[in-house]
Amino acid sequence: MIDGADPCDEVWAYGLRNPFRFSFDRLNGDMYLGDVGQGTTEEVSFQPVASIGGENYGWDPCEGPFNRGATAGTCTNLTTPHTLPILHYNSTGRCSVIGGYRYRGSSLSAYGKYFYGDYCTGEIFIGTETAGTWNGVVAPIQVNDFGLFGFGEDVDGELYVADANLDQLLRFDFPDSVVLFNNGFE
Repeated sequence: MIDGADPCDEVWAYGLRNPFRFSFDRLNGDMYLGDVGQGTTEEVSFQPVASIGGENYGWDPCEGPFNRGATAGTCTNLTTPHTLPILHYNSTGRCSVIGGYRYRGSSLSAYGKYFYGDYCTGEIFIGTETAGTWNGVVAPIQVNDFGLFGFGEDVDGELYVADANLDQLLRFDFPDSVVLFNNGFE
């Protein structure tokens, strides 16, 4: 299937390269999806709960919002409309986006922000939405020797991150820190 021509009924969405970790917003059911790029751009895609499916997220003519292999401009290689990622970052020095969660816990300063990261660097990013436009920044969190593996949330909407290198589960203690929650989990 190219550019969505004659999609099969069982295909919900297409144009994803390597989806890694997705979550549903506990407030409204929207889906957030980390999609690993090929070498220039990592992206987070979005699908609203009201979607009827069939979104084309652009891979492989596009990587993030750009033509595949480019790091600027707009993807012009598709012959049909596609859904742009809500967040993206340059892969240089990084390797794989890890999809996270839109925070719905008790911290007012973090509420509604989307937390995601990069597997190789352990960087954690914070995505903020303003009137439908997203902006991502590197979080002011420093964790040494970090192997970011995934995010999770508890029953209260509090956020956790898994460290594969140190076998630790870390809990966010807002406004801007991560603290050790448990050691030696499997």
